[in-house]
Amino acid sequence: MTMPLTAQAPLAPLYHPTSVVLVDDNPEVLTALTAALEGVIQCIAFRSVQEAIVHVRAHGRRQRISLSAIPVVLPGTLEHIRDPGERAQHLAASLLPRVFADAGRFACTSVIVLGESLAQPPALHDLHELPLRKLLLTERDLGGVAAQALRAGLVDAVQDASAPTPVLADRLHQLQLEFFRDLTSPIEPALARADTRFLLDPFVQSAFATFAATHTIIEHSACMHPPGLLGLDKAGNPALMLIVDEDYRQASFEIAHAEAAPTELLRRLARSDTVAAFPTASGFYAAGLATDWRKCLWEACKLGDNGWVSAIVEAPDIARIVCGSIASYDSYRRRRLH
Repeated sequence: MTMPLTAQAPLAPLYHPTSVVLVDDNPEVLTALTAALEGVIQCIAFRSVQEAIVHVRAHGRRQRISLSAIPVVLPGTLEHIRDPGERAQHLAASLLPRVFADAGRFACTSVIVLGESLAQPPALHDLHELPLRKLLLTERDLGGVAAQALRAGLVDAVQDASAPTPVLADRLHQLQLEFFRDLTSPIEPALARADTRFLLDPFVQSAFATFAATHTIIEHSACMHPPGLLGLDKAGNPALMLIVDEDYRQASFEIAHAEAAPTELLRRLARSDTVAAFPTASGFYAAGLATDWRKCLWEACKLGDNGWVSAIVEAPDIARIVCGSIASYDSYRRRRLH
């Protein structure tokens, strides 16, 4: 019921299952298209553009992730940022995983697929105002209305309607990724300056694809504290791909030392084959840690030649710190089907 996550260049800071709206005035075409795609992508079908627009606008509050509205500030993580605009960007980026607590995220429409017979200029202009990606299906060679719509920027892509289902599904998946990159573009400067710079690294992208396949990840979010990529499977089970550089490892050691950490922990933190992720707001060690620190150390693996190392962290208590709570895709599907 979801597209598998694959290597992305660059990695999207956020991705989760969304809805694709199909629009065609031929009910047989709609039925066939829905049946072909429903196994991998959540689809909602309409026979008119206006019906589709009403539906998308009804879910408009899901079109923008208003992270700044979440009244949570992670203690000890933003004091070094003085510029108000940059501070707001970092706050929004640090709260990105909190989206996983919102069950309504799956109702968001990311792509609308339009049959060529409905691709009339007034309808296309109405769709142009919607903050999602648009795909136009055409049964003829690229030309006429389809070419004009593409040149005018009224649609984002054109696809041959006779293409095999896997080809169409892959195109839709790419458009969904573009939708999320548009969504997170306001906070990408913060992500590029912080410990999440790894999103641009090709070695990290390749390692993430393996991580996602191994843990059957269907959605993910970049994390700042601790830095990495938090993934969820359909049942909402979390796994964190911790990704750090030498500066972060040094900071982890120095903060633990300042917090009077046990000598054995400091010795382990000084090793090149170990990284740490603690269930605290910053991800660093804190005095009075309630959890056994031995459970917070993970075997490190080098990622390429750019200084990044990684560890796979399967610790629900850390996930709860990062995203608060988790609303799973399976739970959403059960509610939708009943």
